[in-house]
Amino acid sequence: MKDLFYQKTNDTVILLFGGGQDSWAILTMFINDELFRKTYAPNNLLVVMSDTGWEHPKTYIFNSKARQLCLDNDIEFYVVERWMGYHPNTWQTLTHNWELNQTIGSVAFPQTCTDNIKIKPVKKFVADWLRQKYGYDGKRTSDVYKQYYYEHGTLTHLIGFADKEQSRAKGYNGAVKWEKECLDYEYPLIDLEIDRAQAQEVISNYGYEVPPPSNCTICFYMSRQEILWLYRNLPNDFWYWVKLERAKINKHRLLGLAEPKNQGPFGKKTIIQKTKEAIKQYGHLTSEELEDYKFSHGHCTKSKF
Repeated sequence: MKDLFYQKTNDTVILLFGGGQDSWAILTMFINDELFRKTYAPNNLLVVMSDTGWEHPKTYIFNSKARQLCLDNDIEFYVVERWMGYHPNTWQTLTHNWELNQTIGSVAFPQTCTDNIKIKPVKKFVADWLRQKYGYDGKRTSDVYKQYYYEHGTLTHLIGFADKEQSRAKGYNGAVKWEKECLDYEYPLIDLEIDRAQAQEVISNYGYEVPPPSNCTICFYMSRQEILWLYRNLPNDFWYWVKLERAKINKHRLLGLAEPKNQGPFGKKTIIQKTKEAIKQYGHLTSEELEDYKFSHGHCTKSKF
């Protein structure tokens, strides 16, 4: 099917906005670098983010700043929130599915949270946006993307993977056949060899405040330093996570699952055990030192999405 098009038109380009430093760097380059804009989004630019319901508190503040920045520069910006109807019924937030089924996201299980609460809502939202923008009438999300493809070629999605994160981008070109045919994924920071530290410099050099890395406040990819930061700074989130873990373990214990296989977010070690390890290893760090560490480390960089 791709042979029908000798080149894509880039009539519309989607920036998958995570709300963190890498996607902020791309956004500021779109606003301040004319050549960058002509290269990656010469026509319509749509900036979209999906709210997991468990974003870092400062991410919500910076999302408001990004919204205003886009408004001031005639760029369409949207945060897909659960009330809008695009999130899966059983994945309204990061923890919704866990609460319904007494399960938990874990390093021991396949990762499904990013796909369900970030990727799927954005694709459904973009399909509706394309319907309104181009007058498409496809009922299914895939039908709408195919209609765009037949008229304009592949629909480009820009992803904020930084340089040195090539392994995250390698081989990722959609989950199903129609996505592989109709969508393209590009990584401007990797193209330009801009790593995380340089992305921070890009933002500050343009005169903007640098946001924290984008990540959920609870995540099985967290380092010990991040667990300790959570324990100290967001105790309600921390203890709710512990509660979810206990519900999952107790449910499967009653079902007779062998204890070595009855695992939580960190596998065989519970959140409390990991926290004790974090306190023993990093408890000497001040709140400011932990904040500095967290500012430059995003646990979602371990995800391929």
